[in-house]
Amino acid sequence: MKIQHLGLVSFRNISGLRWEPSPGRNIILGDNGQGKTNLLESIYVILNLKSMRTQSDFKPLISRGSKFFNIHGVLSDDSEEKTDILLAYDGVSRKLTVNGNVSSSRDFLRHRAMVYFSPDQATMLADSPDMRRRITDRYIFTLYPEYFDILNKFKSMMKKRNTVLKHSGDTNLLNAIDISFAPVAFRISQLRKEIISRITDDFKNYWSEIKPEMPPMGCSYGGTHHFPESSSAYFEILRKNTVNDIRLGRTSHGPHVEDIHFSIDGELSKNFLSHGERKIASFCFNLAFAKLLGNQKKLEPVVLIDDISSELDEISLEGAVNSIFDLGFQTIVTTLDREFIEKWGNNTQNFRIEQGNVTEIGI
Repeated sequence: MKIQHLGLVSFRNISGLRWEPSPGRNIILGDNGQGKTNLLESIYVILNLKSMRTQSDFKPLISRGSKFFNIHGVLSDDSEEKTDILLAYDGVSRKLTVNGNVSSSRDFLRHRAMVYFSPDQATMLADSPDMRRRITDRYIFTLYPEYFDILNKFKSMMKKRNTVLKHSGDTNLLNAIDISFAPVAFRISQLRKEIISRITDDFKNYWSEIKPEMPPMGCSYGGTHHFPESSSAYFEILRKNTVNDIRLGRTSHGPHVEDIHFSIDGELSKNFLSHGERKIASFCFNLAFAKLLGNQKKLEPVVLIDDISSELDEISLEGAVNSIFDLGFQTIVTTLDREFIEKWGNNTQNFRIEQGNVTEIGI
């Protein structure tokens, strides 16, 4: 999938924009506050129907003094078939049309492959188990569209279970809920474990390429308990923890507390890696998913990298850039550093953004 055209009206500091990125490598140069991140955010929104900064709250995305925003995108795939997308938000509700027809979120998000990385996201990914789960869930949904319904069903059932735990503690009712709850919870854990196992080797390789001076790092999926081998085993875990869950007033075991672990020699990396090194691990995590998506038919992702040179030493930056560009996907990278374009601007389309306006520049 590639973005052929992007049009914006009243989106953050971008009053109006028509932009046609290269189908390959794109570098956007700009000072802070000129709109680099806002431009990437608009692409994120039109491919993900959420903002990476405000999630489902679209009001902050409207330009000051305006009452709405529009994002128009034209996508193409390997067959050159084009998809015309318009997302309009009027401050109250949003309207999504695909090729002129109103589309639901679920139908639209099927197979919209995108990988986004920024220093802020890296911090959250390194520090927040919830962020790691949410990012993993988004990639799973791209590969398995039915996951959308499974995850929503799990959230609904867990809310019901927690209500019973908090207010009545009725063990008979909990048992009845858990008979249906356990298979759904197990399926989520099973898919997450499977998907993490599929990126583990690439994650290790990217880490070694970008941080060759460091010991090998792996990633795995697990929780606070022995990982169940079946939904019946999950049911037994829930049953054994019923009394404790009633005391806590919440469900203490399940996909909502499981995590993706980064480790070196069996020790969790968060215990000894620097903040910068943990960011690079987060970067490798996203790269591994990008490669996995690209190996699937018609799932070649658009890769968005914000402020690539921030907080990376020269060796790590070189490894990171090589890893991104070697993927061969449509890539849009932003930077503050003119020297970055001078070094990496060959075989790329280079742009400058100033006050929300994008112009093409040379090296």
